[in-house]
Amino acid sequence: MLWKHSEPKPVQTSIQLDDDGFTIRGSNAARVDWITVSRIVAYKVDLWDVDLICIAFTLESEEVSIETTEADHGWKPMIAELENRFDVSDDWWSKVAFPAFEGNWTILWARSR
Repeated sequence: MLWKHSEPKPVQTSIQLDDDGFTIRGSNAARVDWITVSRIVAYKVDLWDVDLICIAFTLESEEVSIETTEADHGWKPMIAELENRFDVSDDWWSKVAFPAFEGNWTILWARSR
């Protein structure tokens, strides 16, 4: 008997906003409270035929960053809130998006020390 192999479907990640921050739901659940964010970095991942724009939030007490991607459900409302809450340059997206297929790591915001 011949078995048909199918690729596993990726787990859909969603971002749920609230007054204090957002919760990421999916295979890697996480919580980000706006007040605890110490740094926000945007970058791209080369997926061979397309790029994926990502945002990494470093929290005050964390050694790791919480990452979101433009493929996450709820990305656009989260980005709108991020731009509203933090002093993020209006041209951040174009700095990250171009040129294509390069990481273009860009610090969007960092807490003053």
